[in-house]
Amino acid sequence: MKKLDISIVLLVVAGYLVTAITVVGKNYKPKELYLHDYYAMCLENDYNTITFTENEEDTSTQQTGISVRSVYNRIINKKSDKYRIESSLLKAVIKVESNWNSEAVSHAGAMGLMQLMPTTAKELKITNPFNPEDNIDGGARYLRYLLDKFNGNLSYALAAYNAGPTRVRQHKGIPPIKETQQYVKRVLSLYNDETSMYTGQSQQSEI
Repeated sequence: MKKLDISIVLLVVAGYLVTAITVVGKNYKPKELYLHDYYAMCLENDYNTITFTENEEDTSTQQTGISVRSVYNRIINKKSDKYRIESSLLKAVIKVESNWNSEAVSHAGAMGLMQLMPTTAKELKITNPFNPEDNIDGGARYLRYLLDKFNGNLSYALAAYNAGPTRVRQHKGIPPIKETQQYVKRVLSLYNDETSMYTGQSQQSEI
């Protein structure tokens, strides 16, 4: 092989992420992907339907390349910077709200990773609350609003996220609602413990 050919091959290998993708039981042939292509594919497939395998025949769950978790983290870090909220706080809220299930729907109708209520999603102009990036953007924006509303009091803001700001104002603090009190405690306990962010049960499953 000529030196020029070898150089081209090395450039291709260095510039692409070559993987095979299995989506909901359908096998796709290996495809050359830029990282932003993978990101777009995660959006298209709701993030939690993609499994990377080494080849088309390999159906194991061993992942290669970038994990779904890292894609979520990229979104969270971006919204963290945008809305001036620590990423560990956003992760804690997502963990307690939906246990990282982008398709979660509560008995009250709250939707997606950060469990946006239909009226809240509408006010925030979120057209697809099951789209992880849109959902996290809406949830982070709403939490920022609550933090500002309650002068940076995190406990009050979290209580308002769960029970609504009206109840927090009425009670001048965390309302005497067991679910809300447990919610605030659980989010705060996870706040600085990222090792627990992806394990255990969600708040939804405890209700």
